[in-house]
Amino acid sequence: MSAEHRASVYSAAAAEFNRRTGRETGRSTAEKIDRRLTLLQDLLYTRLHGDVQENVGVDSMLMPVSELKTQLAAKTEMAVYQTAEARAAAEEIGIDAKPDDWFTRWLLRLLLGDSIDDDALARLAEYGSLQARERLLAFTDVMARVLPESRRAPLVLFNLYPLSIRIAVSIALGDRVRAAQLRKEQVDLQPALADCTVCRGQLLATGKQCRQCGNPVWKYEWLVAD
Repeated sequence: MSAEHRASVYSAAAAEFNRRTGRETGRSTAEKIDRRLTLLQDLLYTRLHGDVQENVGVDSMLMPVSELKTQLAAKTEMAVYQTAEARAAAEEIGIDAKPDDWFTRWLLRLLLGDSIDDDALARLAEYGSLQARERLLAFTDVMARVLPESRRAPLVLFNLYPLSIRIAVSIALGDRVRAAQLRKEQVDLQPALADCTVCRGQLLATGKQCRQCGNPVWKYEWLVAD
């Protein structure tokens, strides 16, 4: 997507967000949530694909026929799950997402544009009927079909991921206190995350990642550290 097109998407998203919420932060919200969630997709794909191959190894029978096609399918599924999780997080913060299910459609336009198909919409509807833990289990099942080697990733990675989505949404919506609480939940799940000498497990600026540990989606050695 060209910079000009992206700017147009952000402008339209900002206008709708401001109209729906009565806020005036639509442009920054749209940019932050898009950049943060897109980064989470990129990092999760690396953790489930490249990192697993490097650290665990993958049976050649599980290798995808088309790397590019597999990556696109995986990131589409990540975006669908992110949308469901982000909607729930926004409602907890106080965004009324129910009228016309506008927030879901708003997020989908940001993350996927016009590329979402009926199957993805059906999965999104299924996620919407589930509780948070059930959503996560359904997502891991989907990823196992799209990216079979994801079955060999450390389980804690999947437990940390929805919290990373909620952190992204909280920061985009201006609630850094909630974001900090969610980061504490992540560190409680895997205390080693706070041991990084570069980022010390702290929240990072939009679009940034820690070169040492991988924060906000951590590298293999940090997920398995005692």
